[in-house]
Amino acid sequence: MASAIYPAFATAAYTKKIDWVNDSVSGYLMDTADYTYSAAHTVLADLTVAGREEVVALTGKSVTAGVLDGGNSTWPTATGDGIEAIVVVDTTYDCLGLYYDLGATTLLNGGDIVATWAGAPNYMAKMY
Repeated sequence: MASAIYPAFATAAYTKKIDWVNDSVSGYLMDTADYTYSAAHTVLADLTVAGREEVVALTGKSVTAGVLDGGNSTWPTATGDGIEAIVVVDTTYDCLGLYYDLGATTLLNGGDIVATWAGAPNYMAKMY
């Protein structure tokens, strides 16, 4: 599965229902053995509980010229099943936002998991 923007998130962004910078936004480490992406998924309840391994609040969010960005994220001392994806959720609006396919399984063995996406070329998403 390639990385994707959930269609409901794009609709919410374009209709001003979400505020990327000011809303609470979280990143979930996902085990794809227990969760499969679907464009029809819209809310946090659509992410299977078994698929959710760890969660952190995202900070330093910004929007510039249609590009969503945020500070690098760290899931400290992460444990659980291996993960293959990160799902970003606007928890204020309860809207699934971004699905990142990691391309391989990352084992959660108690070490920190770091997502480096601050600044080009590692921004979070282009909305165009």
